[in-house]
Amino acid sequence: MWCFFVQVHNRSIELSLLIESLRRTKGIETALVIFSHDFYSDELNSLIGSIRFTRTVQIFYPHSMQIFPDTFPGTDPRDCDSRIKPAEARNIECLNARWPDTFQHYRESRFTQIKNHWLWKIEFVMNHFYPTKYYEGYFILLEEDHFVVEDILHVSELISKNVWSPLKTDGIIALGSYDKDSNYLSNVVALTYWLAPKHNMGMAVSRVVWKNIEQCLNLFCFYDDYNWDWSLQYIGQNCFPGKLKALTLPLSTRVFHSGECRGLHHQKTSCSTELLATNILQMFSGPLLTRLYPTSLHLSKKIHTENIRQRVNGGWSDERDRSLCQSLFSNKWNKVLTHWAPKLIEYSPIY
Repeated sequence: MWCFFVQVHNRSIELSLLIESLRRTKGIETALVIFSHDFYSDELNSLIGSIRFTRTVQIFYPHSMQIFPDTFPGTDPRDCDSRIKPAEARNIECLNARWPDTFQHYRESRFTQIKNHWLWKIEFVMNHFYPTKYYEGYFILLEEDHFVVEDILHVSELISKNVWSPLKTDGIIALGSYDKDSNYLSNVVALTYWLAPKHNMGMAVSRVVWKNIEQCLNLFCFYDDYNWDWSLQYIGQNCFPGKLKALTLPLSTRVFHSGECRGLHHQKTSCSTELLATNILQMFSGPLLTRLYPTSLHLSKKIHTENIRQRVNGGWSDERDRSLCQSLFSNKWNKVLTHWAPKLIEYSPIY
């Protein structure tokens, strides 16, 4: 069995295209697809409920902005405006005036939710979810705006059996790539250090690697970056034993990004998500199709090193976000939240 793990917000078009790509995946009938939501929607539920080609499970992040729209983890009306100057914030005594970030800005809940949802879903499925309790394979992490290549499970199986067992403790498989020049001619996989801008798409994570990451989650929760991937890179370089590595597929991505039109960091007016997906499918309707389903993969003996540029993006200095993050991996409410987020503790279980 293989386990896909999809983080979902509210983009139904992108999600429907991801589902269609999963439907085309060879071997998908043996997989379990877990959809983790931070937004309840009848439309999204209907999309997932219509899936008949594999087994699915839906889980729901219990600390979402939708559930708590006017109090933390949502936006409390007493919160500081994200762009207010700290001196002015202290003068008007808005709620989180003492917690500006590296760039002297204040939290935006639509951003901070993503990092805590990402952590919650993995902790929940790894440690509190019975259907995967005895699963020892890779969890393939996807997002609603991803699109998979039909042989992704075939390639994952080759890697798992012949190249990088789920019992290896030092890294993550990066099945996706943002490289525009994939030609699928190479059957070489390469080892490098895990980098947020390159290896955050289609990550295959094993239980034993996650246990090593768990030892660094306190640092993850306090690093001033609202992005889970840049936070993961930071702990991968500064805490993870031997530094976090990535096994990559050079010029042979098995996951594409379809969220270029209307994502968190991308808003294009002259752009069609459906056209992007159509172009991907057309790529594999010709000669490229014959280059899929390799019979073997070989590991490059040399570890590829790149200049690792760590940058901090801010947006993660609010003690409430940090304390919620800590609560998610410690499985008990942080005392800070007793004072600053009593409604959260009263109405929402950690898991």
